Amino acid sequence: MKFGSKRTVAALRTKQTVHVRFRMYKAKKRWLIAGTALLLMPALFQPGQEVHADSKSPQTTAVTSQSGATAETTAKTATGNTQPAGTTTQNTAAASSSAAVNAASSATQSSASSIASSAVASTGDSAASTSDATDSKSLATGSAAVKPQTVTQEDRSLASAAVQTTSAAASSTASSASSQASLAAQSATTTQANTQAPANATAAESTQTIGDYTYSLDTANGTATVTGRANANVTDINIGASVTYNGQTFKVTAINNGAFATLNNLGNVNVADTVTSIGENAFAYSQFTGNITIENAIDVGSAAFASVKAVSVTLNGTANIGTKTFAYANLSGGITIADAKTIETQAFFGLTASSLKIDGQADISESAFESANIAGDVTVNNAQTIDKNAFASLKAQALTINGQTDIGEGAFIYAQITGSVNITGANTIGDNAFQFAKVTDAINVPDNVALGEKAFYQVYAASLSLNGAATTFGNQAFAMSRIGQVTINAATIDQQAFFHLYTDQLTFGDDVRVITDGAFQFIENTKELPQIDGKDNPKNQIDSLNLSANIKTITNAAFYAAKITVITVAPDSQLTTLGYQAFAFATVTSMDMPDSLEQIGDQAFYGGKLVKVAFGPKLQSIGNLAFAEFGPLGNADFSRATALETIGDSAFAYNTINNAIAFPAKLVSIGNAAFVGNRIPALKLNNGLQTIGDTAFGYNQIQNELVVPDSVTDIGKYAFVYNSISNLTLGNGLKTIGQEAFEANVILNALTIPSSVTTIGAKAFNVNLMPKVIIAGAPVIGKEAFSTNRITVLQASTAQPATPDALNQSADAYTDSAHVSLSDFFDVAISGVTHQDIVVSNIKGSNGVKVTFDTASKSFKMPAQTQGFSFDWSLKGNDGVTYTGHYNVHLDDPVIRAHDISLFTGQVWKPELNFIDAVKQDGTSVPLSELTWTVTDENGKIVSEKDKNGIVTGDVDNTQPTTYTVTYTYGAESGSAKIYYNQRLAASYALVGTQTTTATGQPITVDTKQFSLSLGEGFDAGTLQLSDLNFFDANGNQVAADALTATGVYTV
Repeated sequence: MKFGSKRTVAALRTKQTVHVRFRMYKAKKRWLIAGTALLLMPALFQPGQEVHADSKSPQTTAVTSQSGATAETTAKTATGNTQPAGTTTQNTAAASSSAAVNAASSATQSSASSIASSAVASTGDSAASTSDATDSKSLATGSAAVKPQTVTQEDRSLASAAVQTTSAAASSTASSASSQASLAAQSATTTQANTQAPANATAAESTQTIGDYTYSLDTANGTATVTGRANANVTDINIGASVTYNGQTFKVTAINNGAFATLNNLGNVNVADTVTSIGENAFAYSQFTGNITIENAIDVGSAAFASVKAVSVTLNGTANIGTKTFAYANLSGGITIADAKTIETQAFFGLTASSLKIDGQADISESAFESANIAGDVTVNNAQTIDKNAFASLKAQALTINGQTDIGEGAFIYAQITGSVNITGANTIGDNAFQFAKVTDAINVPDNVALGEKAFYQVYAASLSLNGAATTFGNQAFAMSRIGQVTINAATIDQQAFFHLYTDQLTFGDDVRVITDGAFQFIENTKELPQIDGKDNPKNQIDSLNLSANIKTITNAAFYAAKITVITVAPDSQLTTLGYQAFAFATVTSMDMPDSLEQIGDQAFYGGKLVKVAFGPKLQSIGNLAFAEFGPLGNADFSRATALETIGDSAFAYNTINNAIAFPAKLVSIGNAAFVGNRIPALKLNNGLQTIGDTAFGYNQIQNELVVPDSVTDIGKYAFVYNSISNLTLGNGLKTIGQEAFEANVILNALTIPSSVTTIGAKAFNVNLMPKVIIAGAPVIGKEAFSTNRITVLQASTAQPATPDALNQSADAYTDSAHVSLSDFFDVAISGVTHQDIVVSNIKGSNGVKVTFDTASKSFKMPAQTQGFSFDWSLKGNDGVTYTGHYNVHLDDPVIRAHDISLFTGQVWKPELNFIDAVKQDGTSVPLSELTWTVTDENGKIVSEKDKNGIVTGDVDNTQPTTYTVTYTYGAESGSAKIYYNQRLAASYALVGTQTTTATGQPITVDTKQFSLSLGEGFDAGTLQLSDLNFFDANGNQVAADALTATGVYTV
């Protein structure tokens, strides 16, 4: 091996392979040293250097070792001392021997020269460096990777011995090689020699020491590249704009790869604005006690300042900051970046600093500042883009983003900000941009920004200010976040933007117009207290919410299941629409409907907690299930709803409305089950109403008089079933009376069916107390339409069929023995038959007295002093027996007359139900109001009474099947009757369905369409809702519908 004056010339045997076994046997130590030297030869030749061989044919040398370190060098041309076409060198280092290989490479890689002093000067910088590794982190940056190694004493000895062997073969540079060996042992923490000759060196270039630094001089172009530090005593690195050598001035334009890497105890770095390129690893792992200032560098290479320690960094006009340029840099002060064009991937990954400021229209690449730890503020001014994960896991005191910036996906995901986040002008904030971020203070989002999907998902912050009418929301932009105070001023809030938000105060600005698409589903306060007996803890509710005046529409489950106690609407509100499920299942107990409101949509307050509601003058429609069901709604006021036209199906179903209702004049239709299952005591239907739907008022407590106006054409099936209507008037425009429409009331008055009626459904008036029915027209009458009443007067000569069903009648007559004919007891005319055709049976006299019926005279015969008798009757028409009953005849003709009645549980007893009349001896009638009465239970205990002063005390319990006795008293006279309470008609239901879904850790969405509910006859199941269902796990524990997260089988 020999050394030329300009280039290193290596004589290598063709395709020679040397295997070196690292066994420290003293007898083979010389061979070990020689073998190591051969092993390290390929490491001498780094990319960009020229290699000359003695042979004119291409040569290849491969060296392998058991330690795993390999190196391969291919010389493409060999022409003596002339310039080769190029050289390619590939190095792979592994295991502990790589540190020694790199050390030796660093020691011998200076540009060869006959001037020994130049070689010594170019390597003197490393002699001043420490041999300790400056960082344990490994940065993968391609061929310029900086991979710290721990240098052992064995490595140092091995490297020193190898270089000594090499130096012995090159006698002209022995002293220089000795110095380089020392350098290698101390700077083995970098794989790139800090004195590497510039790439693609030509004959016009030379490496010279000028002042404190070594330069590669390009005499043709008049430029200089800094290659290293010549003076180990220099602490401040000041790279000037130019240098002069041999009378020629060179413009300093670059700092070479690894030029100042792994140096300790440096002061400041100042780089002139003529330097446009700083090479890879140029200052990597160096330690500075001062500041780093770089002016106008167009390109800063990969890992150029990786893991440096310094006070502060200032980058002015740096066009491109390369990959991992300042990765893991540790600054006691701040960093300022001005006018950068591109900040590459992981450029400042793991940065530690006191502050960070970025000015200019930079593109901040993916993960550029990921895991940065900034003790103070981070300010980004006018950046073009902040790319994916650019500041992921950032820690800082405050974050400010100014200018029309596009913030990319996950840009600040997992950020921790101990102060506030202020975004003043972003165009877009991408998907997951701040997901899982924690902000101690406020988040301020700019006007008119486009927010991506889950942009602030599950964020923690003290407050949020979201301004700008044109702001748009991606799906669940702030979902699951915990923010103390939230202020929103966007025109439209949608896309489940604040799904299950935890907040203590929610405020809407004047620009808010529409709230929709589940925007605030499941919101609650920040306390998150546990359930009580399987139910939501009321202390988790937001106390109040004010709806600003300009909000016009709230719809599509906007506040579904929101935990809010009171909603206040601005006095000058423009709210016109409360749409589909707007407040369904919300815990709102109080909300005033504004006068501006025009529509209340389907299920708007379904399953809610409103206590009362009053409607204004512009309301036109109330949708299906709007205020259903099983809620505490106790008062509904329609007195000012002068524009109301329609009430939808089940609109107020199954609440506890207990106030009298009078409908406004423009109401046209009342939907199916609209008010079913309430406690309405009195009802006034408006003239103008046309249709009353199925079960519309079923199962209420409507008492006294009900007048159906002439405008009503249709009464649906079960429309008034199970009420306590005692007086009914039907209008002359009525056409259809549905099945069981008035079943199980206590209608006492004579009923006239107007001639306009064309259809009377089955059991339409079944189970009442009607004594008389007149059917004026010729309607089609269903089975048992008038059964189980007290009908003794039945006029239906033109009805279809000819003999309407009136079975199981029960009647009482107070008379004497001279007035006991059928004509005295009945007045019947039903298409060809009359009461004279009645068949009498089962006659029973009082006290065993025999009473007979004379078929010729159609009268009863009995002995004198008979007190009374009873009989059954039937009347057979053309289509069969359709009029039957049981008659009790009282012959003592008492002063006070009353009869037994049967009621169903839930129906209200009133004293007029049993009372017939009271007549003095002179024939003068005594009104009920002048009588006293007492109701006793089966044990004789008084449960309710009216005294002589007219004061009523006690109540007749109507919740259980039982029997009471009522006694009416006037002076010395009295009369008694029974009150029989019977269980309501039996009903059954069936729930069927199965749903299978994949558990993801998020709450499972229950699809109610997968289940179906059917009820017994007389009941309307309506639309199955989530609140109808209870869920139980495999252990039988009830589980909330929004907590079905674990895999397994749940019972519904």
